[in-house]
Amino acid sequence: VEVAGLSTFAVLHQSIGLLGLVGVDRMLSFRIVHTLNNLIKFWGTAISPYLPLLDQLTTALEPAWRLPDNASRLYEASLKKVEKVMSKLLKAVLIIGQAALLRKAIVSELAFSSKLDAHLLSCSVGTLDKSVLNDLRAHFRSNSAVPPAAVLVELNKYLETMGATDPYSKIFITMNEPLDKLSALFLLFVLAYMPKLQYDDQCGALKRVGTNPVDGAPLILGLSTIFKQFHPSYTEQFVSYVGQYVRSTISEAKTTDHLPPNVLNVLIFLQHFARVTKLKPSILHTHIPAYVFDAMSL
Repeated sequence: VEVAGLSTFAVLHQSIGLLGLVGVDRMLSFRIVHTLNNLIKFWGTAISPYLPLLDQLTTALEPAWRLPDNASRLYEASLKKVEKVMSKLLKAVLIIGQAALLRKAIVSELAFSSKLDAHLLSCSVGTLDKSVLNDLRAHFRSNSAVPPAAVLVELNKYLETMGATDPYSKIFITMNEPLDKLSALFLLFVLAYMPKLQYDDQCGALKRVGTNPVDGAPLILGLSTIFKQFHPSYTEQFVSYVGQYVRSTISEAKTTDHLPPNVLNVLIFLQHFARVTKLKPSILHTHIPAYVFDAMSL
């Protein structure tokens, strides 16, 4: 039984109108910003005591192309030591992921409505957007004149109102300093919660098991949104650590007929994470060979 779907947002659009729907979208954006800022504060207070442990883990994992010694023991020991902070991290990740899912549904409704009810305006703004992007590319190539900032601000208002944006690619905050050992901690986060999910072949996604509060889509979108706030090298480092875990687990497996059960969910997670973050397949397959994904029997 569908509790909420795309039709829900069409009804919401009829109830509160265009500006009301845009207001809900902005409110969700502020919720994401608020949660991200709280996560940064939490990192500075609650995660700082674990930085020596994460530093040891990073040293053991580097370089990511090789397999660490006693990998299973290393992951289990590290995971036990940080399990106290995992529940609070999970809460932040799920809040961000759920808000991103809702924003995506709202943007889809706004885009459909603008093309249907204001087709000429939608085409005009789309053309202007492409023109401004071309001007920006020309500026970075040859130091030509950059479009006025006022034009960019005004254009962005039209694009957001018309749903011509990608909520999954938005940068909400800027960081003065990077968060230390971000990739290492979220590696342990993934290892902690992947066993609590199962693959649903009808939906093609990871779903919760029973009444477990962990759900696949919000978790993946929450992580991708967090990593989007940092340099792309953080995302690649995270993927390299997860890929290293997959390779080491397969290497230690006693049977070679099929993939270990604890690896399947991680591989599915990586596929969805790479799709959302628009990670190139070549980068993903650098850390996990393509034939490993082909070996998944879902």
